[in-house]
Amino acid sequence: LDEAIQHLELSAKIDSISPGTCLNLASAYYQRKNYQKAIRNGMRAVKYNPEDPKAYSVLGNAYYRVNDFDMAIENLKITIEKKFISDDTYNFLGGAYFGKQDFLNAIQAFKKAIEMDPKNIGAYSNLGGAYGMIQDYDTAISTFKKILALDSASAQTYYYIGLTYRNKGDADSAQLFFDTFSRLQDRGK
Repeated sequence: LDEAIQHLELSAKIDSISPGTCLNLASAYYQRKNYQKAIRNGMRAVKYNPEDPKAYSVLGNAYYRVNDFDMAIENLKITIEKKFISDDTYNFLGGAYFGKQDFLNAIQAFKKAIEMDPKNIGAYSNLGGAYGMIQDYDTAISTFKKILALDSASAQTYYYIGLTYRNKGDADSAQLFFDTFSRLQDRGK
């Protein structure tokens, strides 16, 4: 990846307005977790080719990573309008809405992510968390339990279910899930 970035940077010096080079640099920097450079190059890719939805996708994801949720939402909506959609697009969009505490829009986005990939454990977890934030504890619990149907050894999910039961006021059920969480944690050590 570092070698690719070196070659892409050299290419950008030769042809600074190549949208493909800008997009590839944005993607490489995103993978390298250098989100500011991903944003800078993503903006250049959009400037030189505003019709390419991939640039908006990289921008949306990078803005999400730096907690600029408004810009993440803006760019991810453009990505969706341009029909460059994946379950991750909706999961990041939901995360941006969640970050803005707009839980109803977050729920809708997470549901779309799950429609696209019914095995997306991250989207189920995010959806359960959003339901918990609006105090719809029963729906949160049933959502988290869908994760256990996909991965019964997900310690984190047992913790989230226990936490949700505790928030609901059911200490006994909460303790059962916290105990399972602890057992799975001990096995992982």
